[in-house]
Amino acid sequence: MYKNKWIIITTASLATFAIGLSTSAVNMANPTLARFFEIGIEQVQWVTTIFTLVVIALMLLFGRLGDQSGNNRVFNIGVLIFNIGSLCCGMSGSFAVLLIGRAIQAVGAAMIMASSMAIAAEAFPVSERGRAMGITVLSVGLGRMCGPSLGGLVLSYFEWNFIFYTILPFGIAAFVLGAIFLRPEAASNKVRLSSLDLIGAFFLAVITSSVILFLSGGFRGSRWFGLLFIAAIPVFVIYEKRHREPLWNFELLRNPRFSLGNLMAFMMYSSQTAVVFLLPFYMTDILELPIGTMSMMLMITPLCMAVFSPISGVVSDRIGAMRLLPLSFLILLAAFTCLFFLSDSSSLWHIAIGAGLIGAGYAFCAAPNNSEIMTAAGRELSGYAGGFVSTTRNLGFCIATAASAGSFSSLLRIFSGRYDYITAYLSALRCVIAAAAFTAVIGIYICLKMKRAQTADKSV
Repeated sequence: MYKNKWIIITTASLATFAIGLSTSAVNMANPTLARFFEIGIEQVQWVTTIFTLVVIALMLLFGRLGDQSGNNRVFNIGVLIFNIGSLCCGMSGSFAVLLIGRAIQAVGAAMIMASSMAIAAEAFPVSERGRAMGITVLSVGLGRMCGPSLGGLVLSYFEWNFIFYTILPFGIAAFVLGAIFLRPEAASNKVRLSSLDLIGAFFLAVITSSVILFLSGGFRGSRWFGLLFIAAIPVFVIYEKRHREPLWNFELLRNPRFSLGNLMAFMMYSSQTAVVFLLPFYMTDILELPIGTMSMMLMITPLCMAVFSPISGVVSDRIGAMRLLPLSFLILLAAFTCLFFLSDSSSLWHIAIGAGLIGAGYAFCAAPNNSEIMTAAGRELSGYAGGFVSTTRNLGFCIATAASAGSFSSLLRIFSGRYDYITAYLSALRCVIAAAAFTAVIGIYICLKMKRAQTADKSV
């Protein structure tokens, strides 16, 4: 059963590495894209947001499809689509075409992320599941670690679109290995299009899109998007409860370990993303760092993720996840406290310490928490659980990116009427960091709730 586990997890990790590489390299290129297309921060954030938006809308659907038709099949098709999307992004000559390419890329990424975690979990025994989750987080961390240096190198010598061409070799390698070692399983059930909750996926896309448009604040009529978000939620819930095979598994969500684990993951992903998204703009606009230096600074967070993720996975297998999860949020809180005091003359060490703590906090949360969630879901729902975890992660990324961009821009306009530009800029940045710190505090509270739920579950 576990004969080819290392080859299998290498294949899955290559694909998630390519996704992480794409995400961080594009984040590095955001200031360049804003200048190239002559757009503001509210618009350029859609290069990131459109990707996560599509992923969120389709992740659970592909997770359900993986449980029905086989996760290997979904993974292999997803890698192919992701490669096509990367090629389209590289060939784009306008902002609109770039967004279309990112959307295609996101469809493939949704299929990969919905299936890769289930593939990794099934390849290893339960006693080594924390290690498996640590390796998957490591692959994402390595991708994000290499992204800034790759983006900096490309932007220094080539046009920005070459970033997407450099992602293709990893995607192609994942596709070849997947075709050889991840043979499509015999579907346990014949998949019918009518059995897939396409309407539920549509409602989820509407809900996510409306809240992102509302939070971004860069479009006229954003209040109407807020009203649409509020109105769509009850309609979605009512429809899901009546569907024979709903996209939203209410029974699984009643499991405290699963629901609280995902809520805690959302707090972790959203809080760190809100700060990480703004750091490249701070280093460009305030410190005026050269691209090479900035790319090295942006490598610190994923480097710490890559170093500590395997360690946290192994340790959680031995001592239990609940002993590590509160520590992760305390580390994250220390990171935000450090970065809150950034100024127009902050040293690189100041930024490095804060960025490193963010990576360490993320690592000590992701692997143990993912292991807890996958165990709570069980093998029969491994594809759905993997899709749900990835949906939670990307929802946190998407909402945090839009909220940080929208709130920062609004606060900057407010403070600009009272202070000089640098003071106004730093004041707006500190407000976003303070909000992220408050989210981390909520995460600590959820950790305590999850520990009580685990204790109660064991006593039954």
